Amino acid sequence: MNVPKISLVLMAGQRGTEIRDDRPTGWGLNDHRTQHHLAVTLFENTVYLIRIQLDCNWQLDKDLFAKGCNLAQDVNVWIDLNNDGRYDESEIGAPYRWPVTSYLPEGIYDLQIRVPLINGHSIRSGQHTMRIVVAPTAYYLRTCGISAYNETRDYTVNIVTKSDYIRMYFSLSLFYCIIVLIV
Repeated sequence: MNVPKISLVLMAGQRGTEIRDDRPTGWGLNDHRTQHHLAVTLFENTVYLIRIQLDCNWQLDKDLFAKGCNLAQDVNVWIDLNNDGRYDESEIGAPYRWPVTSYLPEGIYDLQIRVPLINGHSIRSGQHTMRIVVAPTAYYLRTCGISAYNETRDYTVNIVTKSDYIRMYFSLSLFYCIIVLIV
């Protein structure tokens, strides 16, 4: 089965952080040189945009269109908010998606990720794992009957409260002002 693999993941965060992942599928993360731009800082109670691009060149095959097998991938994003290693439906990070007939070219998915308010119990500040999963759609499975492929990529998200960030920013600003006054 020819399947689209993830070719690019882009997401801008806070404090100058971003995810910019154009690693080939199956590329290992063996050393620190390959791990830059794979973590992002996000504010609580905020919506972010993540773009996931699939390599869909294989979809030019006319047989797939005749069977209705084009646009056959589900792209989902979860954030493990309680850090239990399971990705529950309540932890789906992108419940809102652009319609398939939107302005986007085939194979590009813009997903809105909603970071919930930190409540201190089930949702805590700090580092969490964000998981992207690409798998065949239910329609594809019914029509084409092939389900041998899925791709999963994990990233680190650091969720912080806006008040902590503002407090830290003003503390650093005050520190720099004192240093300038002393010098």
